[in-house]
Amino acid sequence: MTGPAGIGKTRLAAAFASVVYADGGSVRYAGAGGAASAETISAIREACATSLPGLWVLDDLGIYRESVASLSASLHEIESGPALVLGLLRDVGGDPAVARLIEAVDVNDDGRRELAPLDEHGVRAIARSYVIDVADLPAEQILRASGAFPRACTSWWSTGLATRLRAVWPPPRSGWRLGGAVRRRACDSPTT
Repeated sequence: MTGPAGIGKTRLAAAFASVVYADGGSVRYAGAGGAASAETISAIREACATSLPGLWVLDDLGIYRESVASLSASLHEIESGPALVLGLLRDVGGDPAVARLIEAVDVNDDGRRELAPLDEHGVRAIARSYVIDVADLPAEQILRASGAFPRACTSWWSTGLATRLRAVWPPPRSGWRLGGAVRRRACDSPTT
């Protein structure tokens, strides 16, 4: 899965992981940080060796040259087993090794998904998590203010929500879910 920082790759992978886990599959996450390259290579080895279905999420895969090489070398072994490896990448064009990896997994046009910025429909879908009635929602203004990125759009709603809305949207008749907004903000992932 590819897309710029803040587009929602990690959040989408987490939602997918929760479904896999709820269905009895194992989930393994290897992300950015101090030992991330070693953890990613270890996760790739686990995915190759497993006999049980599961999901291995490799976050910020493209920044670790060794990890890209390890995954490229392991593709056949992974494809013949029950593991699903989900690599999260920002840019596929900058590194030839990453471009070759993407080309290898996307042979049938089904191995890569690029997350694009939101449109007004996407802004309204996020807004429904915070308010019930979005009929008068200033979606275009929120779209511009958020840069069309889900994380920024969510932050727009959950940070200074009442102040921002008073300036652009008539007071709601009913349907505020401020408690939910506060809880969701507390759970927001700081990664992409």
